[in-house]
Amino acid sequence: MLKEFWSRIKLGAIPLILISIPIGLGFYLWGRIDAWGRYLHLNLTDNVFYDVPICLSILLVAVWLLGSLFKMAWFKNFGEKYFLKVPVIGGILFVLIIDRKLELVEVRTAPGVNLESGGCWEYAIITKDPWEEKGIWWYRVHTLGLTSNRLLSRVSEDIVLPVNKSQKEALLTVISMGLL
Repeated sequence: MLKEFWSRIKLGAIPLILISIPIGLGFYLWGRIDAWGRYLHLNLTDNVFYDVPICLSILLVAVWLLGSLFKMAWFKNFGEKYFLKVPVIGGILFVLIIDRKLELVEVRTAPGVNLESGGCWEYAIITKDPWEEKGIWWYRVHTLGLTSNRLLSRVSEDIVLPVNKSQKEALLTVISMGLL
């Protein structure tokens, strides 16, 4: 009889634990949102059942407005003109607001004797369409090195190597390395 009792306890404990984790997380988030609303003085009533949906609605509208701002052409031009040069913010803005495909390349940032001997190669994102001057193709790239992110405004074609990855793989590589 005691064995049957413990087997039913074990059988009921696993689903109860699996159900209680999301419920507990929901209660925790509900309390954190209420505390956030109290901190920002967004609680219009002293009833949690009204204040938390109000805070969630305000947060949803704020996120929607920020997304709408990223879609506007004047903001894209402003971000491309002024913020693309800032090391960390520039890479994030490039991925978020610029309507170009992510083109991941490798750039030689420290010279070697020749192409085969190496040098220092870093991942970079091409931020501008290449242009030709006197038979040399030039690129503007934003490096994604672990030690420094920097904008190189003139990089010649002989030190840029394309990375043979799809757009999704390139973005996942950059984000997984924590480079943006």
